[in-house]
Amino acid sequence: MILWQFHCSTCDLPREEFCDHVDRGNQMCSECGGPLEHVQTVQAFSGDLPQTKTGIALNYYDDTLGEYITSRKQRERLMAKKGLRTYEPDPEMKKSRAEIAYTKKHSTPAEGKAAIRAIGKEAGGKRQKRIIKEKIREGLKGM
Repeated sequence: MILWQFHCSTCDLPREEFCDHVDRGNQMCSECGGPLEHVQTVQAFSGDLPQTKTGIALNYYDDTLGEYITSRKQRERLMAKKGLRTYEPDPEMKKSRAEIAYTKKHSTPAEGKAAIRAIGKEAGGKRQKRIIKEKIREGLKGM
């Protein structure tokens, strides 16, 4: 049995129910007896809206924001109001992730481990140098 999050379309309230995976489509509200709709949930630290086969899932409960999300615009407004922002990796991180994905796809596991380790060290070194340069510039501006 798993604890699933639902939304009652009749009384318009969130519900949590224990049920098996196969039974989650047949749940009824304990308050009004109306049908419960399964709600897509997202972990609190996620950076983007949940994805489905047809695109972005809407009408889900966001634990971080503490509200049901019905659109991307609504989510952006709530995040701005609470001083939150969507995680966006820096360009160096994106580049190293793409290189790692390519390496995994086009090499043997043994070769891939060494190559991935080297890519990670190189990217980490570049980030450290960039951060040090930024700190030096900030220090010089304060003089």
